[in-house]
Amino acid sequence: RVERDDDLPLCWFSSTFDHQPGRSHWSDWPGLKVIVPQILVAQRHDQIDVVFHGQSLEDLAESERLFDHFLGNVKPCSPVDAFSSVKRLWSESPDDFEQRVARVTEQLGKDLHKVVLANCCHHQGRNSPLEGVLDNLMSSERYGVHFACTQGGESVFAGCTPETLVQQDGSQWSAHVLAGTRRRSQVGAKDELLSSAKDRREHELVATGMIESLDPWVDTLEVPSEPKVRSLDHLYHLERHLQGRVRSSTGFLDLVGALHPTAALGGYPQASAVTYLRDCETLERGGFGAPFGWISGVQQGHAAVAIRSALLRGNAVSIFAGAGVVAQSDPQTEHAEVAAKIASIETELLGLNS
Repeated sequence: RVERDDDLPLCWFSSTFDHQPGRSHWSDWPGLKVIVPQILVAQRHDQIDVVFHGQSLEDLAESERLFDHFLGNVKPCSPVDAFSSVKRLWSESPDDFEQRVARVTEQLGKDLHKVVLANCCHHQGRNSPLEGVLDNLMSSERYGVHFACTQGGESVFAGCTPETLVQQDGSQWSAHVLAGTRRRSQVGAKDELLSSAKDRREHELVATGMIESLDPWVDTLEVPSEPKVRSLDHLYHLERHLQGRVRSSTGFLDLVGALHPTAALGGYPQASAVTYLRDCETLERGGFGAPFGWISGVQQGHAAVAIRSALLRGNAVSIFAGAGVVAQSDPQTEHAEVAAKIASIETELLGLNS
């Protein structure tokens, strides 16, 4: 039973990409996990709300005691040591990744039009990156959802994602199409992105896949005719915002389940791409590209896509990024896109010079 009269989150959820227990570096992630926080602290503008959850008055009193203890032991922040990386290693070498892109383009056809291939860059450091990453996230004005979460083990997954999967507020819903990338450092990158047949094709497949996934669940769906350019710190992306009204029986988790993985992180058609990744991709994605967010009610919630992110474990960091492969893809260009995304995370989260 819930006795709340506000619109603050009731629970938080995070997942692995395939909702299955994680392996390798993700071994302490059981898969899909929903958490009702014992203590919720929410700040909106100048107002801070503190909400205690419990199954009895004794539980609520214990939560309040814990919060008072926390406040009584707050200390001034000490300077955070910069993360020092002593070893940097790709999960899949650039040459091997480019060869995989080439193989995929040969397999694209009637039943598979796009596949998103992922790679990972590992750092081993002299010190833990956790405090520095959290400090960077707290102070960053970077566009997106800033997050740091764990599923109960020692690893922490953190980042700042520019991509919303879907959000619902009663009968209203909205979703985000983000696909097509250029490095901002390239001369004429914005105009080149808008005119690129390859990037427009990739973006259109994402939009088409999302529309098809949403169709059984919504009554209305508004789609801008043309994408616009989203300008981030190091990258440009093509984006569109979809919106409309849901059917009366559609809940927030129905929308999340239908959309994930979109063609921006899986491929198109959705079923064929998921089968390909399950059978052919050796990288353990874990939480990368998975949905996460908060739920305030059956028809109210917000799910983001866990990209622009890193997995922190002790003194080690694993940074993930992907690139959408379509028939017009060039292997070297796709690797360069992954490398650019990873370099931006190294700079923004870890404070490393790219």
